[in-house]
Amino acid sequence: FIGRENGLLEYSCAPCEGADMTDYLGSFTCSDSSAQAATQERKILAEIYESLNGPNWLVKHGWLDAGTSICEWYGITCVSTSVESVQSIHLSQNGLEGDVPSSIFELKNLEELVLDKNDISINLSNIGSDPKLQYLNLDSTGLSSLDGIEAASQLT
Repeated sequence: FIGRENGLLEYSCAPCEGADMTDYLGSFTCSDSSAQAATQERKILAEIYESLNGPNWLVKHGWLDAGTSICEWYGITCVSTSVESVQSIHLSQNGLEGDVPSSIFELKNLEELVLDKNDISINLSNIGSDPKLQYLNLDSTGLSSLDGIEAASQLT
């Protein structure tokens, strides 16, 4: 039973009308799956920013600003103006440093990933989690292995 707490002692849960789910068990609010997906994508992008020394990037407009749509963050393109879901990440030659988190491949609509000319390393073992990835540019990075790349079935 997907629902929310209604605050009444005699009832433990009330249905979420017009929404798919709650944020967590015992939540007092309902949300739909697109809102949950957008929240998850924002968390993944925040992890990327923190892991790759975001405060020292050359350009970082909008990143981690709670009042700014992820679609307006520098280097991020979304599926459309009405769908807050990452379609591409272009952060070429932007001063990124560190290990790219494997969660980057959990961005469900990611088709292009361009991180060339940055001092980064990346493990491709989770690349198969992104069935839509069509273009990957890691030129002039710390890439030391292509292990796992075969799982990216859509790469051209």
